[in-house]
Formats: sequence, structure tokens, C-alpha cells
Amino acid sequence: MSLPRTYRTYFDPYCSEYKWISAEQKLLEIGQAVIHGFDLHECVREILQSHSHVTEDNVHLGVCNLISEVTGGSVSGLMLLRRKNTLDVDIDLLVESLMRRYRVRFTPDAGHYLAADSNKFSRQELDEINGWRVAAGKADWYKLYKFGNFVAFPGDAELIREYNLQAGGCNKGFVSYIVPEPWYGNPVNARVIILGGAPRYDDFVSRIANQTLQDHRLTEEVAARLFDDFRGWWLLNGKSFYDKTDNLHGFEPPVHPMDLYNSPTYRHWLDQFRRWASWFKIDDQTVMDNVAVINSTAYLSIDDEPLATGLLPSHFFLRHLVNYIFINNPDTIFVIPSEKLYAVWQKILGDSMTSFMSFNRVLILSKDNPRFNLSPRNLSDKEKDLLKRRISGK
Repeated sequence: MSLPRTYRTYFDPYCSEYKWISAEQKLLEIGQAVIHGFDLHECVREILQSHSHVTEDNVHLGVCNLISEVTGGSVSGLMLLRRKNTLDVDIDLLVESLMRRYRVRFTPDAGHYLAADSNKFSRQELDEINGWRVAAGKADWYKLYKFGNFVAFPGDAELIREYNLQAGGCNKGFVSYIVPEPWYGNPVNARVIILGGAPRYDDFVSRIANQTLQDHRLTEEVAARLFDDFRGWWLLNGKSFYDKTDNLHGFEPPVHPMDLYNSPTYRHWLDQFRRWASWFKIDDQTVMDNVAVINSTAYLSIDDEPLATGLLPSHFFLRHLVNYIFINNPDTIFVIPSEKLYAVWQKILGDSMTSFMSFNRVLILSKDNPRFNLSPRNLSDKEKDLLKRRISGK
């Protein structure tokens, strides 16, 4: 996706078309392009390359004018220009400031808008911008693994297909024929949230799970846990990460609906949380009731980094989701299992990560932890005490 008007319309204050549309409309159109992978740096460079009479100061002032507009206008664009930042730095600041406020509503009155205050966030607004509600309606409940049915957050599919075509080979890319996994459990209710990596794809597990889920008792319960209006994780209305009291009738030994969920990554975290219960001497169910996992990409990966596609529209929603939790759930803490994942989440969350760190809301477990083992050995005594209290629900 590109900008719908000439680039100078947005960034050259000295051309006539710059005055044709309002600053707010410019920001909305830039926001829409950015969440679909558009590179503002390349756009500005093209202005300078294609129009020899346009100076870098011209477009730099245009960028600063937009920063001034999106941050409330208390400091003029000209004053911002005089700070002597480089043009690239101010483009990054523009994107960061804009994406705090830019949101897309997926409701009957769908559309994009700029939030009046990026530090205020209601649950109703979170639900309205949750594109996974749209995606849930496209999933085949009876075949979570299904060729030709690409279930995706609105706007993600095109960027993923483009990346997969460029990646080449059967051992690269993101799998488009199995339902994605944006998170496990309900992050909105959790007191401890793991900021994780990309869910791992296992072809055998996915195919055999489809056969198992032909039992409608299992299918309907799993589907309800994922997609249901009142219980579904995707709609942020779900119950706990795992509920051992919610076993299905007629099975011996007992079977829980999520025992058949075709996700190696979900099983990994389930095992880790059971270890937490043992380490901290807390009841299993109490742990499961108070934790959730947010994946840094929702799409199952064969052998790719979480941000191999660049930031997707669903990543910008993750930024809003985590900010919502930070603002509205002051007791919730975030756990990042490795330094490598910390760098990934810095890109997803932008400058918000600085606030989370300054308020001591983020625990980083290990510098080198490729298996994402959640052993508390890598935490200080103070951090372990905080984590135990949160896991306990205290």
C-alpha cells in the first residue's frame, strides 16, 4: 500500500497541494499506509530524488509540522525543526507519535481515527479495534488445519503472502493454512503475561489433530475456547489458560478440551506454567488462572523470526492491547524469556517499552534462553518475590 496522493502533498509545505487537505487527514492516510508496511523514509527520499528544487529542509519542516499536529501543537513545527534532529530521526518520531493515536475500528461503523488521548483506553474501544474478531468469523471450527482457508487479522494476509513468495522454499515462511495463535488465555484478565515468540509449526501434530477433532464434543469446546463471543480467547473474553475443572463428560481418563488443541507452542507454555506451580509451591489452577501468553506474531512459523515480515497490522493492534493492559491493569507484569525476544518486543511496542521498564513492569528472565525456559533462577530475589505474588493473584 502507498499514500493515495502525491508525496509532496504530505511533506512539502511550499507546494500548492500541501494546503489541499487538513493535517488530520494527512495523518490518517499516513497511518493507514504505515500499518500496511509503507516506508516513510523511502517516500521522503523519493521526493528529494525526483524534485531537485525541493530541499531537505523543506520536507523536514513538513515532517515536523505533522509531529506538532499529532502531539497536540504545543510546539510548532518550526521550533521542532530547530532541535537539529536528523530527518530520519524525526520521521521515526512522527511514526511513533502517530501510531500511539492511530486506530482502526472493526464495527458496523468501521473506519480509522486518531484517539483524542493515547493514555486513555476503554474496554469498548479495545473490542472495536480487535481485528481478531473479524478473523474468528472466517475460521472453520471443524478443521483448524485447512488448505485454502487463510485466517488472518485484516490487512495481514497480503503482507504475509508477499513475504512467503520472496522467502522461497518449503522450509521458510509462515503457514497460511492453519488458524493463527495471537495469544493463549486472556491477557486482559491475567496478572502475569509472557511476551513470547512465534508459535512453532509441526505438520504431523496439525494433521493428526484434525482427525481427533472430528469428535464434535471436542471440536465445539475447542472452538468455543478460541472464538466464542463469551468465552473466546480471540475476543478477549476467555477463561483461564487451562482449566482442569472443565473436563468433558464421557471420557476416561478425563479429557480437557484444550488437551487436543493442535499447538506445540501452547503445550510448551502449559508445561512451563506447571513447573512454575512446582517451583513456587502454588496450586496448578491458580497459576493457570493468572497467566497468559501473547505471541510476537500470531502466525505459525516453519523457520522464521517473529518479525521477518516486518510489522503487520496485527502487530500495531498488539501495541494497543499491551498499552491497554499497562494503563488499566496496574498490577499486571510482563515477562520476557530472553534478551533476543526483548529486542523483538521493543520493535513491536516502540517507545512504550521505555515506560514499562521505568515502572518496573517488565521482567527479563535470561540473556541467552533459546528454549524459553521460565526458570526463576535468572531473577533477583526481589523479582522472584514479585513474580510469585502476581502468579498467586496477590
